[in-house]
Amino acid sequence: MAVVHRVARAVSSRLLCSEVLAGRESRLRELVHTEIAGESEGVWGVVLGGKIALRTPRGTTEMTEGMYFGMQGGEGVHVDATAGRAVLVEDESEPLNTFGGPLERKGRLKYINGATDTALIPPPVAGMPCLNGLWFPQGVDQQLHTHPSARFAVLLSGTLALTTPGGTHDIMPGSVIYLPKDTPHAFHTPTSPATLIAFHPDSDSGPTHASHPMINRTFVQGVPVLQVQPEIQTKDI
Repeated sequence: MAVVHRVARAVSSRLLCSEVLAGRESRLRELVHTEIAGESEGVWGVVLGGKIALRTPRGTTEMTEGMYFGMQGGEGVHVDATAGRAVLVEDESEPLNTFGGPLERKGRLKYINGATDTALIPPPVAGMPCLNGLWFPQGVDQQLHTHPSARFAVLLSGTLALTTPGGTHDIMPGSVIYLPKDTPHAFHTPTSPATLIAFHPDSDSGPTHASHPMINRTFVQGVPVLQVQPEIQTKDI
């Protein structure tokens, strides 16, 4: 069943959901005027209001509303949201250390029923988690559909109606959505455009050791290197 959480205004650090996704434990938390030390291999986050600070042994980075990040927890990530609000996903993966935002006005890729999307933090290797932005213009009436893995999403702006087997839910800015895998759902924007950021615990595209921009565009005497000298590819990382 889909779960929708309205982010609280009080001081809190709540665990909204803990689930095994793609064979790894993932935890969804909200931080409201509080702070937390990341305990997982990876920490992904979206700033919903105010200002937060990411502290690692390498320094501090301040982020404001609408910005997002992925950080390797093994570096000792400390998220200070005492001056703001944020939603975190703690996952046993290792994302690229990435900061981004604010978002553009629309996505770079065509999605379905008029929506567009952008891979905000793409998988560094095919199969790994990613963070995606979704843009819905006003008037979208989405086809009911499913995903083969669970989704965590947060509504940054606008309003949505979310239809699931449990009914139709009105989604307000700052709300967090959890959709278990294979849950039929559809988004609708009858009154305003809307922007979501969604965490995917896995992916079916992205670079591989046999195919990535650097190796694909390396040639020996005009021929791709892996076709003529595959033995020279690096053996271990």
